[in-house]
Amino acid sequence: MAQSTVKITGADAMRKKLAALGRNWQNAVQKAVHQELTIIQDDAINRTPKDEGVLRGSYDLTVFKKVRSIVGRILVGGPAQAYALYVHEHGPRAGGPGEAFFLKNAIDAVRHTISARLGARIKQNHGLR
Repeated sequence: MAQSTVKITGADAMRKKLAALGRNWQNAVQKAVHQELTIIQDDAINRTPKDEGVLRGSYDLTVFKKVRSIVGRILVGGPAQAYALYVHEHGPRAGGPGEAFFLKNAIDAVRHTISARLGARIKQNHGLR
């Protein structure tokens, strides 16, 4: 089984900052995750093949708290998940508008900036500057 390790520097400082925020920091984080996922979802919808109108309307964004984490999820396809997967992997019909990997590409577009943007939103949502 392959194993990878990620070292996060500054974790102790981050914990101290979060503790200083008080009990409402989780709400600020949850709201920030929802705001950022909304941007990703809107971009993904714009990238979704337009001839697949049903698919473009099937996005479902949820953000919820777990015991030790806040989870954000974007689902596409609803009951037609197999169809959504096919369109995602293969793209639009020949020459049609939209692109393959529409959700993946929307995520990749923000991959390098999302941490900083989340941090800024958490501060803003908690009333910090």
